[in-house]
Amino acid sequence: MIIASGLAWTFATCFAVLAIVGLIGLARSHGWVARVSYAAHILMCAGMVLMPVGWLPVVPTALWVALFTLAGLWYAWLALFRPHAAAGPGSGPHSGPLLHCYHVVMAVAMIWMRVLMAMMSTDGLSRMSGVPVGMHGMTGVRGMGGMADVPGPGAVSTGPAPTALWGLPPSAIVVSLVFVAAFAAAVIWFVVRLLAEPARPGRTSGLPHLVELLLGLAMAAGMGASFFLMA
Repeated sequence: MIIASGLAWTFATCFAVLAIVGLIGLARSHGWVARVSYAAHILMCAGMVLMPVGWLPVVPTALWVALFTLAGLWYAWLALFRPHAAAGPGSGPHSGPLLHCYHVVMAVAMIWMRVLMAMMSTDGLSRMSGVPVGMHGMTGVRGMGGMADVPGPGAVSTGPAPTALWGLPPSAIVVSLVFVAAFAAAVIWFVVRLLAEPARPGRTSGLPHLVELLLGLAMAAGMGASFFLMA
């Protein structure tokens, strides 16, 4: 049984709504660049739904890393060779290499969150028993927002929950805070654009320009906040 806080379920619900908005954008998109971009963002939203409620183990780590590595490499390719391709959400008339690089950061952040949660589980299990994690037969990963562990197939949960973000090595905390700063800067950028051009029709890649900006803003804020939920 999953025992989650209201915050965790609220967080997951918000990203589920964003995923639905992304699906609408995908259906309305024209061109393979826009479609692939929306599909990548839908995957990110789906991943952010799974993490807070402790369902992350349903996706194999190798598959998770492969998908978001491919997404990051694809956005890097766009930044280098098709810098002004409209790749929503958040593109509109301001699509360019900076936006594509931000999407690379989002993809890498998804991989880093998976690494962090594995580190939390590994460190917590090691500290509470002194036995290497592999000898516990545990494959579960802790959810965010104060959730208890969710063991994998055949696992038996014992002892307290794994360590939180602030209990990890300083290098892991620093990297996480760098991602938080990047998403905070993205939030400010999206807010400035919303204030400067709230109803500008512009060139969009699937959704109306205003909706794209709001979707980009919500994803940036949610992904930045996720690191504090892990804490």
